[in-house]
Amino acid sequence: MSETTPDAPMTSDAQMVLDTRFGRIAIDPDRAIEIPRGLVGLGGRGRFALAEVADERIDHLKILVSIDNPKVSMLVLPVPVKTDAIDAEDLDEALAHLGIARTNAAVLLVVASHRVEGGVLLTINRRAPILVDVEARRGWQHVLHNPKYPIRQPLIAG
Repeated sequence: MSETTPDAPMTSDAQMVLDTRFGRIAIDPDRAIEIPRGLVGLGGRGRFALAEVADERIDHLKILVSIDNPKVSMLVLPVPVKTDAIDAEDLDEALAHLGIARTNAAVLLVVASHRVEGGVLLTINRRAPILVDVEARRGWQHVLHNPKYPIRQPLIAG
């Protein structure tokens, strides 16, 4: 079990509370995902957890937060393995490269926010998805070889 600190107290139901840029969030450290190579541009190797977003306008997104360094956190969009976001051939190539069986795979697309006139634009990175082996609880951000995928595709709420 994870060691507790004043910044990461355990709740009564064995969840850990982390202070993130999204506020205080509770996560279950037993459901951590190991990301051994870190994330593109952020590093952040180590244990990560997924948490719910409290804002109902974007509750289809999740928060991916580093358990080891909660300052490393971001929004992600979980998509089905059978998705239009990534062609099956490209996804299968990436999964095979990482040794992840399609039946054990989860796909997370990193979300970025950009200030624009009149508000905020959310974009998804289709070029470098985070691919997770849900059985082994390990994930990797994988840059797809096919250059057709945008790094900043506007996200339409849904």
